[in-house]
Amino acid sequence: MYKLYSFFLYRASFFLLILFPIQTNDTKEIIIKEEYNTSITYIITTIKETEGIEYIPYTCPAGYLTIGAGHMILPTDKLKIPLSDKDIDSIIIKDLYDRYKGIKYNIPIKRKLILSWLYYIYGNNILGTQLEYNIIHKLPIKHILKDYSHYITKKQLVYSEYLYNILLKINILYEKT
Repeated sequence: MYKLYSFFLYRASFFLLILFPIQTNDTKEIIIKEEYNTSITYIITTIKETEGIEYIPYTCPAGYLTIGAGHMILPTDKLKIPLSDKDIDSIIIKDLYDRYKGIKYNIPIKRKLILSWLYYIYGNNILGTQLEYNIIHKLPIKHILKDYSHYITKKQLVYSEYLYNILLKINILYEKT
């Protein structure tokens, strides 16, 4: 009888662990890392798909000298041209990380990643906007995306269906937060 009882207890505890896993700090950290890695992979893939990849410098529609997947070349950049695919991934990650670490809001990782993606696209022009506010406060953004689908070329505001499509991809990730 004792053996049968202990076998039952063992099986019951096994199923309880499956149904209600114990979340220690280690498992929370793993969940956060998986969430981060999944989000960052989606962001990098989408940036490369939407921006395209250029291994040598080019001038973007806004008139800036650019390389890789929309990286504006800075005087401090030390780039080996032509870039490799690994170089492009590294530049994207560095650009996103630089923006991510500058975010002082106490918000979940995914929303910080989304903000860093927006800062990647818009630079400081997104600071203090309704779009930034809505993301920080977890408010809907889809209805205002068209308002942010413009860029300036030679003092002229131009609507961009391309930019709108990028914002829709950002919204897909945002709606999962």
